[in-house]
Amino acid sequence: LDSAELADLRRLFQEGVQRSDVIVFLGSAGVLSRPWCLLELHEAMEHDIPIIFLPLEGRGFTLDSAIEFVSDLETRLEQSNPSGLREVQDYLGGDLSTYKKRLVSKLEEARRNVTFQSLKWEPNGTDNALLANAHELCDAMALMCGHTLKWAQPQFTMSELEADDDEAEAEAEPKRFTYQREKVATIAT
Repeated sequence: LDSAELADLRRLFQEGVQRSDVIVFLGSAGVLSRPWCLLELHEAMEHDIPIIFLPLEGRGFTLDSAIEFVSDLETRLEQSNPSGLREVQDYLGGDLSTYKKRLVSKLEEARRNVTFQSLKWEPNGTDNALLANAHELCDAMALMCGHTLKWAQPQFTMSELEADDDEAEAEAEPKRFTYQREKVATIAT
């Protein structure tokens, strides 16, 4: 869904966020100063849609900096994007305290989750680094939905792929991966 063509936020939320199984939030330094990004996170939380915070390597986003920004959201938005603050307040009814608590809680949960601590996207990485990033992201998305992916070819870790980077740069064909999705049984206690 191209947000540049939207005149109505409800369409973005109904056709994008609310129909998603998982939201992958691409983290860069200024992303939390953008009102539509903040409201997409709100909609995801309102509809219990899992959120994966995926830092873009070298773009200045960390979970710690995000927690700090959200904790002081009104002041930070007033400084960086005053009209954005008004837009978020208008949509959420003025008081942002509940929203901030929920978002900080989600960010802290992501920071504590060992599975997601290593997730990142290296836009300038080698083919092998991008493959490993995509692999890890797909696995994380599946996990958030209660699935596990069974890869047809062996899954490589970043350290294994980085060791082979010199050889991989000489390859003409990128590695191709396929997967099968398996439902993970969940037992309620």
